[in-house]
Amino acid sequence: MFCKSCGTKIEDGMLFCPECGTPAPQQMNSVQEEQVKVAEEPITQPLTQSDDEITVAPMQMAMPEQTVAPMQTTMPEQTVAPMQATMPEQTVAPMQTTMPEQTVAPMQMTAPVQTTTSSQNFGQTYNTQVQGAGGYNPYGQSIGQQQPIEYVRDKQGKGPVNKKKLFILGGVGIVAVALIILGIIFLPGIIRRNFSSPEDYLAYVIEKTSNEAIDNAANAYANAIDNADVFNTSVTFEAGFQFGDRLIDIAKKQTGMSNIPLIDKAFAIRGNYNAKNYMMSLTGALLIDSKEVLSANAIWDAKDEALYFSQPQLYDKSAKIKLNDLLEVLQHYGGYSYDYNYYYGDYYAIEMLKKAFVSEDTIDEFEETLKNYPDRSRLVPIMKKYSKIISSKIDKVEKSRENLKVSNVSATYTALSFEVDEELVQDMLEAVMKEMVDDEELKEIIIDYAEAIGEDGKKTYKEFKSELKESLDQIDNISKYNSFEFDITLWVDDSDDIRGYRVDLGKKGEFGFAMPKSGNSVGVEYYYQNKYTDIDLVGEGTESFGKLNADMTLYVDAKDYLMIKVSDYNVNDIKKGHINGTFDIRMTENLSDELSRTVFRYSSIGLDFEDYVLSLGFESSDSSFKVNVGLKDDDGEYFNGYLSCWREGGKDIVKPDDKSTERLIDRDDIQDFFDGVDQDDVEKYLKDIGFTDEEVETFMRGFDRGSALGASDMGDIVVDYDENWDF
Repeated sequence: MFCKSCGTKIEDGMLFCPECGTPAPQQMNSVQEEQVKVAEEPITQPLTQSDDEITVAPMQMAMPEQTVAPMQTTMPEQTVAPMQATMPEQTVAPMQTTMPEQTVAPMQMTAPVQTTTSSQNFGQTYNTQVQGAGGYNPYGQSIGQQQPIEYVRDKQGKGPVNKKKLFILGGVGIVAVALIILGIIFLPGIIRRNFSSPEDYLAYVIEKTSNEAIDNAANAYANAIDNADVFNTSVTFEAGFQFGDRLIDIAKKQTGMSNIPLIDKAFAIRGNYNAKNYMMSLTGALLIDSKEVLSANAIWDAKDEALYFSQPQLYDKSAKIKLNDLLEVLQHYGGYSYDYNYYYGDYYAIEMLKKAFVSEDTIDEFEETLKNYPDRSRLVPIMKKYSKIISSKIDKVEKSRENLKVSNVSATYTALSFEVDEELVQDMLEAVMKEMVDDEELKEIIIDYAEAIGEDGKKTYKEFKSELKESLDQIDNISKYNSFEFDITLWVDDSDDIRGYRVDLGKKGEFGFAMPKSGNSVGVEYYYQNKYTDIDLVGEGTESFGKLNADMTLYVDAKDYLMIKVSDYNVNDIKKGHINGTFDIRMTENLSDELSRTVFRYSSIGLDFEDYVLSLGFESSDSSFKVNVGLKDDDGEYFNGYLSCWREGGKDIVKPDDKSTERLIDRDDIQDFFDGVDQDDVEKYLKDIGFTDEEVETFMRGFDRGSALGASDMGDIVVDYDENWDF
C-alpha cells in the first residue's frame, strides 16, 4: 500500500509512513473497502467557503503539526467512524474532518445534512435533493454544472498537484515578470524626465535621436558601397505610360477619328545594366502591352577586349568587333592625326572612347579599392561619440510640460527650450576637434583608407592632423567675426521621442514641425515663416502601426493652394530615407485662378485646374524605387505612368556563340552588317505578336529614316562621313 499523504510505499505490517509519519491505513472489511474506493475518486470544489478558509488538498488528512489517518475506521479522540456502514441515531456530514484552529472542512457540503442507514442510500438521497442545483457529493460525482477539480501526482509521485492552482500561480508569475520588464524599460525614462536636470535630459534625447539617425545613415552608407560595385551588379530601370479613357475620348473628338491606332496601348522602355566576371552588358527594349517589340543588346568582354552587338528583331546574327579594329576604323573615318588645328575634336573623342572600354586591370584596381572602404562598424561608434560630445555642450535648458496642438489633435509633452549662438557653436567645434586630434580609431581609419587608394597612409594622416591643429588655432574667429542667435524648442513624448520642434530665427522668421498624437488620432504640420512669405502644410488623420492616413492642406500666405490626401504613408521609413505611401493632390480655386492668370493667360482653352487630381504613389527600399503617376478628374483618367528602378547582384552574362556571330573588321563589314535589315521581317514580327495591319503601318512609319531605331542607315552615314573627310 501507499501513504495517502506523501505517496511513499508502506510495507505490510507498518503502522506509520516511513517518509512523513502519517499512520498507515488499517485493514478494512468489504463494506469499508467499497466506501474507500468510492471516496478516492476526484472530489469537486465545495460550494461555499468562508474568507478565512484555506484550500486543502482533498483526501490529505495529514496537516502540519498534526497527524490524522485519512481513512481510519476510528480516529483519535473521536468516537464516530465516518465511513461506517451504519450510523444509528447520528447526524454526520460524511467525510467531514475538523482541524485545530482551522475552519476548513475540505469535504464539507452545503446541502442539508441527511440521516442514512447505508452509504448507498445516502448517495441516492443526496443526489435527489441537490441535482440541478450545482454542487458536489462526497464521492466526487458531478452535480449540476459544477465540474470536478483535476488532480495529478508530481513527477516523484509524492503528492497531488492542483493544475488550476499551478495555472493561477503561473499567470501571477508571468504578470510579475512583465511588470519587472516594463519597469526596466520605462522606469529609467520616467526617472530621466522627472528627476534629471534639463541639460542632462536634453543631452539624452539628442543622443537617442542622433544615434537612430546615425544608424540609418550607416545603413545608407553600406548600401551605397554595395551599389558602387559597378562591376558586380545588375540595375534595371523601366518607364511606362498609358493614356486613360478620358484623354482618348478627347483625342478622338479633336481628330474626328473613331479609331486611333496604338493610342490605347501601354508603352514602356526597359533598360538593364549587368556586370559580372569581367563582362558588362547594356540592354534596351521597347515594350507595347508588355510585349517586347524591339530590343538591342551590347556586351563588353574586358578580358578579350571585344564588343558584341545584337538586335534580334532586325538582324539574324550578332556583330563582334575587337577594340583595336574599332579604333582603327574610327581613326580612318575621322582622319586621326596629331594636327590639333584640324583634328582636335576627333583626337580627344577617340581617347575618351579608349577609356570608356574598361580593361581587366581597371576592374581589379576598382574592386580592391572598394573592398578597403571603411566598414560601417568602424564608423558608427566614432559618429556616436562626436554626437554625444556636441549634445553635452548645450547648457541653460528650460524644461516644462506643454500642450502641443495641431488642428483638433492635442497632447501634453515635455518641452525643452535652449538657445544656440556663435559661442555655443564654437564650443562644440572646439570639443570635437580636440577629440579628433588624439582619436586613435579615427587615425587608423584614415591611414587604412589612404593606403587602400594607393596613398601613403602615415603621410596622409600627418597632413590631416596638421590641418586640424591649424583649424583649432583659428577657432576663436567663429565668435569673433560671426554673430547669430536663435531659439530651439523640442517637444518630447513619454518614450523620449521628438514629436515636434520649433526653430525661432528672430527677425529672420521661424520654421518647425509638429505631430501630436492622441490615441490613433494625429495632427501633422510643417511650416516656414519669414517677413516675405508664410507656408504652412497642416492636417489631421490617424496613425496606426506606423501608417499615416490624413487629409492635409497647403496654405501660402493664408490662402489654401493644395489639398493633399495621404494614404498609408509609412512614418518610420522616412527616417531610413525611404518614401512609401500615396499622395492625391488637388489644386484649390485660389491656385487655379492664379495659374490661369499668369502661366495660361494667353491660352484660348479655359482650364479649371481644381477639377484635376494628381496621384503620386511611392514604393522604395534599400534596393528598389518606384513612383506611380496618374492624372484624373471626376469624369475619368487622363493618363497613368510609372518609373521604377531595382538593383540585384550581378548575373552571369553569356556571349553569342561563333555560329550566331559575325566578325566585323573594317568599314565594309560594318556597312554590310547594318544594311542587312529587311523591313518585311520587322512587319512580319509585329503581326506575329498581335499587331493589326493598321498598327503595323503606323509603327513602321516611325521606323523609317530618322527614327530612333533607324540603325540600318548607319552604314550610309559612315560612308558619307568618310567621303567628306577622306584625307
